[in-house]
Amino acid sequence: MVPQLDILVLNAGGGIRQAFIDVTAEGFLAQAHANFLAGFELLQACLPPMAARGWGRVVTIGSVRQVRPNPAPRSTPR
Repeated sequence: MVPQLDILVLNAGGGIRQAFIDVTAEGFLAQAHANFLAGFELLQACLPPMAARGWGRVVTIGSVRQVRPNPAPRSTPR
């Protein structure tokens, strides 16, 4: 739990620079963690103290891949 936080900015992410067929399960899971689970875990930690104080903001910065999907693992969890 985070004691005092007013604004959380979720801007983590990245991509695997290789052909989809060459991506390993380990690489895919690392990508999924950075692009999806890390934000979820941060929200789980930061929202309760914000709610308890009655104030807080979350800013999520997305990617152009949300509009124009790419079959690579980076786009899947976003």
